[in-house]
Amino acid sequence: MNIINRSVVVLLAMLIVGTSVVIAGRGRKLPVDAYIKTAKIEIISGEEERYHTAIAMLDSLFIHYGHHAEGLYWMGKINGDFIEKRASLKEKLPYLETMVAYIDSLHQCCENQDIKKKYRKKCETFTSEMDSIKEFYWRNYYNAGVEQVTEVEELMETVQQEEDSSSLAYYETRLEAQLDSCKDNMTLAIAIDPVDARPYIGLASAYEQAGDIETAVEWLIEALERAADRQELLSKIAYTYIGQNLYLEAIPFLKENIDIREADEQAMTDTAYAARIAGTMYNLSVCYSNSEQYDSAFAMYQRILVLDPLNVSVISSTGRYYTMKARTANDSASHYQSQGNEEQTTKWREAKDAMFDSARVFFKQAFELKQDNLLVCVEYGIVCALLLDNEGAAVAFTRATELDPGDADNWTSLGDAHLNLKDFTKAAQAYEKTVELKPDNKPVWETLKALYLELGNREKMAEADARIKSL
Repeated sequence: MNIINRSVVVLLAMLIVGTSVVIAGRGRKLPVDAYIKTAKIEIISGEEERYHTAIAMLDSLFIHYGHHAEGLYWMGKINGDFIEKRASLKEKLPYLETMVAYIDSLHQCCENQDIKKKYRKKCETFTSEMDSIKEFYWRNYYNAGVEQVTEVEELMETVQQEEDSSSLAYYETRLEAQLDSCKDNMTLAIAIDPVDARPYIGLASAYEQAGDIETAVEWLIEALERAADRQELLSKIAYTYIGQNLYLEAIPFLKENIDIREADEQAMTDTAYAARIAGTMYNLSVCYSNSEQYDSAFAMYQRILVLDPLNVSVISSTGRYYTMKARTANDSASHYQSQGNEEQTTKWREAKDAMFDSARVFFKQAFELKQDNLLVCVEYGIVCALLLDNEGAAVAFTRATELDPGDADNWTSLGDAHLNLKDFTKAAQAYEKTVELKPDNKPVWETLKALYLELGNREKMAEADARIKSL
């Protein structure tokens, strides 16, 4: 990189004593201009080996006189030349870091009023030019990295579709090279401006594409620390963790995302905005459940229902929470019963019934809102059966058998409900569907035999008896 033309070099050479460098090397203090002019001559040569003499002169300047704007400017330019003369991105990095350090020192020098004014001449010109160079390099490396991220995505699709082994090897090699180059470009961009979040996100994308999710998340977290708008990154980190079934790790990022959104009171009046928050809350509740933090999940259900009171998934999840609590209470009741503690046994049995009753309330609401959801129908039917609400169980399992007529268990449950209601005809019809689907179900055949006797159907009773004996 030639900085000024040859005529200027000759003129400068005439102004400087030829032994300056040697004298400087012996520790003799020279005038400021002598260091600057000698360094400029060496730099203007464009010969890299002579740059080291320029560096020695400028270092001596700093030792003897402290910070000097023009000296720092030329140090930055030298390292800019080194960057241009290096072929690989990795080789450029140390010179880039050094150049940035000198640019930062230049700014500090120019802003420091304690430094002599004559050492801060032309500061605006020097800082403006070096900032432009810095911005040019940042934009160059970052944009190249972004382009490579896009190319990597395209190459990955090609690799997944390619069947020819030789072509596959070519694309895989190219993919690896692009990933490495992308990482290098983003690393260079970070070296220039470690505050901008974008290159960190670019690095995360590269590592994610390479399958290194752990490192990708580390870079996303680095980006998060620098991001002005954290919401998008919080979501990306959380869902990256969720994609790896790391539910516990995702929790703090989802929580902060929700907190930020809820803080926007004006936006919260927007129904669509509130619904999106409810969706994020639901994902958080799933993370809580998968991390066995069931009470935290339940608390989140309550918050969601304030925003979205007809959310069937959340209503059903609330029912499941109460069902789980009921089973825990039942275990406690069994424990105290085995110890002969009637008082505690009664207490926990009542708690069990109360929990099942709460579960029924929510499952019924979900059932009434969405009767085409098979799971909701079955859950509502089971809780009704446990509470001896046979009418509710019959309604729920009737709908379940309509949605999935090939499930024998639902037909059995429907038969049980009708049997408890003493509707023997409907009970027999349901059980007949059970044995039609599962002909070897001996207990149901035995129930059918008793029903046929009750209904006075001797022929079918004999058929059932023969089937029982054959099993």
